[in-house]
Amino acid sequence: MKIANAVTGYVGPSNAMLLAQHDDVVALDLLEEKVELLNNKQLLIVDKKQQSLRK
Repeated sequence: MKIANAVTGYVGPSNAMLLAQHDDVVALDLLEEKVELLNNKQLLIVDKKQQSLRK
């Protein structure tokens, strides 16, 4: 499945990382830096669960 995530605020990146475990996810944001961080598996907010998912 292909999923677009148009919100990369607080909840959006967590949802995108979870969904990306089994599906193709595209993140959209006005700030290119946020999208680049997600593409490089960098976290926007420090969260223990997210850290385990990015491996």
